[in-house]
Formats: sequence, structure tokens, C-alpha cells
Amino acid sequence: MNNFIIIWFIILSISLIIMWILTYFLYFKAKGLDKRCNKKIEGVVKGYSFKTIGDFHLPLVKYIVNNKEYKVAGPKFKSGKVLYISTPFIKETEYETNLTSRDNLPDKLIVGIKKNSFASIMQSPLKDLYPIGQKVNVYYNENNPKEAYIDRYVEPSKIMLVFTIFTTIVCTALLIFLFVYVK
Repeated sequence: MNNFIIIWFIILSISLIIMWILTYFLYFKAKGLDKRCNKKIEGVVKGYSFKTIGDFHLPLVKYIVNNKEYKVAGPKFKSGKVLYISTPFIKETEYETNLTSRDNLPDKLIVGIKKNSFASIMQSPLKDLYPIGQKVNVYYNENNPKEAYIDRYVEPSKIMLVFTIFTTIVCTALLIFLFVYVK
């Protein structure tokens, strides 16, 4: 075996390992969260996290389990889409969204924003449903209270799983090609 094959074997193997680690954290760990998080408690919105969906920060909720404080960002959405219309003739920023109530949260957040192209202040449309100080339902895992979600569970997207399986097939085919055809 020459160095070319060894280097590509190492690169492809590391790529596969990284893909499966990412898939574990982004897909498998989130899958079944609704079954593991079967205890309900009331939490309070304390601010907004660095986690975003469609350019908007998610509410940060603090809750207490067994005299220990935990934080969770949410509610989660499968995806977010923001449509901007920017012109100098709009005086105030206007929002259109598919958010109606906390009881009827969509899987995909869609927000339309009309704003002034020179200067505008934007605010998350989630702030209307989750103002600071608002009490919300938090569902947590009693064996691991740090594992939680807000108001409702959203199944993780299968895109990461499909991409990982595709990458595994391609990397495996490349490895077979290297060992069989490259001398």
C-alpha cells in the first residue's frame, strides 16, 4: 500500500466518524425526547438565547428541578424562513408570521418582514408569545433534568440522517475503489 491510499483512507475514515458523531448529537439524541421527557413543570422566560431560528433568537426558559436551576431554549421548530422586503419608504417595521398562539405553534416558522432599508429595529415575533417573565410549560427527563423542551416536541429533521447515510455509502465506495483499483 502506498502513502496515497493510506492518506485517503485516514481522511475518509475521519470524515465518516465526524459525520456519525454529528448525526448522533443532531438526530439520534433529539429523537424520542418526547418519551424521555415525561415530567411537566412550569418555567419562566428569562431572556432570549443565542440559538436562532430564521434569524430570530429563541426564548430562554429557566426551570427548577430538585432545587437546581436549569435552562432550555425553545420552542423548537423544524425550520425557519424569513422573507425581507426592504425599502426606504417604509416608516415602521411590519411583521407577518404564521405564529398564532402558543397552543398552535407551527412546525415551520415563516416570517415576512417589511422594513426601512436605511434604519430599522427588528424584534423577534416570538416576543409576543413568550415575553420575559411569562410562565411556560417545560417537559423534562426526570433522570436527566437538563434534557428538556418547551410547550411541544418537534421531531428532528431526517435530512441529517439521510445525508450521513449517503456520505457513508460514498466514502465506503471510495475506500473500496482505493483498495481495489489503485496500486
